[in-house]
Amino acid sequence: MASQGIGVERRLIVVPRMYTEEEMILATGGEISEEVKAEIERFWLNLEEKLSKFGRIHKIYRDMVTADGDGGAEQLSAMDPHNFRVVKSLMEKGAKLVGTEDPLLIREAEAWVGVMAWGSPSALELFRDNLRDRNRYIADRIEETLKPGEVGVLFIDPSRDVVLPKGLEVIRIESGSVEFVKALMSGKKVE
Repeated sequence: MASQGIGVERRLIVVPRMYTEEEMILATGGEISEEVKAEIERFWLNLEEKLSKFGRIHKIYRDMVTADGDGGAEQLSAMDPHNFRVVKSLMEKGAKLVGTEDPLLIREAEAWVGVMAWGSPSALELFRDNLRDRNRYIADRIEETLKPGEVGVLFIDPSRDVVLPKGLEVIRIESGSVEFVKALMSGKKVE
């Protein structure tokens, strides 16, 4: 999608990120195979190579990260070492990690997940409302912080549907690895 604004474009590279090992274990209820671990590693190595082609990246956004800079990097390190490695490399080259999500909305989402586990029929709709609010918050953070002439990268759960602000040139980096792992997690046969 091309920028609809006037003047210097803002560019956003959107990366549907690989699920973390913890997310995969929760989704499958079991261990992760060596095949999946190898695919995860290939995904991140391939992504690092692709991102290097874009030159300087100014801003980094990542779902589930609520703090800017080193505080956000510490959060990411604890939840996703593979993504942290890529983000750390970008930060060493001058990129700034932006707190991308509202911690209160994340806690609310976690509470709704707990209520859904009890079988509450209305909890799913309330969880979806929360997810829409979280997605709007991400779009607002990008709008507020990505300045004209800057390049940002958004690492986002592939199931999220963030409506990005107008005036951005959006470049999506797709990876067959994400689809491969999603298929394995759902128990589908993968060729």
